[in-house]
Amino acid sequence: MKQFLTISLLVLMISIPVFSEDDVTRHPGYVDLNGLTGVTESDTSVEIYLSKPLLKLLAAANAEDPELKELLEKLVMIRVEIFDVDDQESGTFDKFIGNVSKKILKQNWDRLVKAREKDEHVEIFVHMDGDSINGLLIMALEKEEAVFVNIIGELDLEMMSKLGASFDIPALSEIPSGTEETVK
Repeated sequence: MKQFLTISLLVLMISIPVFSEDDVTRHPGYVDLNGLTGVTESDTSVEIYLSKPLLKLLAAANAEDPELKELLEKLVMIRVEIFDVDDQESGTFDKFIGNVSKKILKQNWDRLVKAREKDEHVEIFVHMDGDSINGLLIMALEKEEAVFVNIIGELDLEMMSKLGASFDIPALSEIPSGTEETVK
């Protein structure tokens, strides 16, 4: 029994670093959007969660498009959540976007886009590591829909629209090419 316990502890100690390396929540490009579940009473109308193993499979499946394949191989996670929004929930989603924006600006994210109109609120952020982008966050609220996209990994903004077309994520087409100045 003592030998079994010793072996079990050894296996556990060896496996802990492996699990922590795959902990996407520790990646600088990760944004905690788990608070969304408390924002709305309605179910998510669309939820896409592509982890690194799935992204590698998609990269292999896109061998005929080397640029898309390379982009997918560099990604760690894609998370997309789209909610149906009624008039009562619109203000709650707007407040959630504002709170997340304040939080990530303090964490050295750069705002690329902030657009507010009567019934719309769009914010797009990137997290930089030197000259490379390792995180992208899109938050968009329109009359009847709220969209949240968090892409983690080494990103090329010019390829994001191609990724959006491949996975039917319209919000990615709104991303600036990276040549524009960021807004703090």
